[in-house]
Amino acid sequence: MRNLGLPEWSTIRQLLFNPVTGALIASIRVRNKDYPISRLYWRKKRERWYRQLGKPKANVSYESPVVAASVPFLFFNVTKYTKLSPNLVVGVRKLRPRQLWAGDWVGVYQADLRNGTVCTVLEQETLRQLTGAHRAWITNLVAGWRDGRGLYCVVGLLAGPSTQGQGGVAYYLCGIDLARRRLTKISRLESGDSH
Repeated sequence: MRNLGLPEWSTIRQLLFNPVTGALIASIRVRNKDYPISRLYWRKKRERWYRQLGKPKANVSYESPVVAASVPFLFFNVTKYTKLSPNLVVGVRKLRPRQLWAGDWVGVYQADLRNGTVCTVLEQETLRQLTGAHRAWITNLVAGWRDGRGLYCVVGLLAGPSTQGQGGVAYYLCGIDLARRRLTKISRLESGDSH
């Protein structure tokens, strides 16, 4: 992988193409003993070497990338991971060693594939306000709108505080108009198709 400009010990999980810019985008899983980290690398189709998009911290992951077919943009989820105590008990069982982290959704970012600049297009609080839920997060980007003005994604909604079994999480396939700041629920998802 190093001969392509990608980190050693990394695995390409997904390859995307943006026809407007001729950019290839590689979503890679980085070997990291603490967190399940993904990074995004890109290059123009005539170039040999990939370059990293953005400069995320070691515990920040760029995930679930999608392209918009008619504009030079890539959208992706950003998740921040936190180490958990090895003695943490969830419910009635102790966490296994491979579960010693938790992820918090940060937002949706956009990369301009003409120059590699990255900016935030949707944050936690904005999504919460759009949904009216107690908590809201995006688990998966499904597709970018052709014109780049919005996204289809899977949104998790927590109705109320989750203490003592109150509240509940529901997942929806949604369309989010980023320009107008509108969310449309398309379909409620069952547990098998929510990720």
